[in-house]
Amino acid sequence: MTTTYMGQLFLMSLYFTVLDTIPVPVNFTILSHNFKHILQWSPGINSPPQTVFNLNQSCGNRKPEHLQLNIRNTAVDVSETFKDIYTSCTFFLWASIDNMTSSIVNKSITPYEDTIIGPPIIFMSGCGDCLNISISLPSESMKIDHLHPFYNSVSFDISWKKSGQKEANQISISGKQYVLQNLQPGEQYCVRVFPQIISNLNTHPSAWQCGYTSKEEPRGRTTGTVTFTVSNRKTV
Repeated sequence: MTTTYMGQLFLMSLYFTVLDTIPVPVNFTILSHNFKHILQWSPGINSPPQTVFNLNQSCGNRKPEHLQLNIRNTAVDVSETFKDIYTSCTFFLWASIDNMTSSIVNKSITPYEDTIIGPPIIFMSGCGDCLNISISLPSESMKIDHLHPFYNSVSFDISWKKSGQKEANQISISGKQYVLQNLQPGEQYCVRVFPQIISNLNTHPSAWQCGYTSKEEPRGRTTGTVTFTVSNRKTV
């Protein structure tokens, strides 16, 4: 470490001591995707290398509680701190060095309204002149209160078209299973699914996904069964 660098650190430390404060964290945000919540921020301008960060959390009308102290990272996964997706929570962030602290910044989130939902996961299988479609959403298996009723309230807009066509048909469904009927057997069809939630406008559609209807078996065709018998007798 050079003498010049040591001198800069000393002057910076002296400057913050005089002010009795340190740079406030910047770019504080909450990245929320399918009820996975990540707090992310950047150190304030000219923050000393020994700066640490601290987090408090307040949900509903509760008093703020210590969440994490003396953090050196600039991102924290707080997904498991939410017990109710319908309750708004506020996170308070500040920087500190020894007995000096920065000003506090805060961000709030109400999960069921603010989290990004999607894209849906699509499973398709051919059934002659039809196509079975099964839809699921990420994080449906997470053990959080009210999460399953929330996902059960989601409806879907399904766009579908024959491979190569530009114009798509559309249908809305309330469940996660659907059968596209009256299609051409042995042909490829493409499907795109868009979640619809009254309380949450932050939904992402799936990409176009394509699958084949199965070929129809000729009527009256029978399939024979061949039985093999294995002998234990040794051949000399």
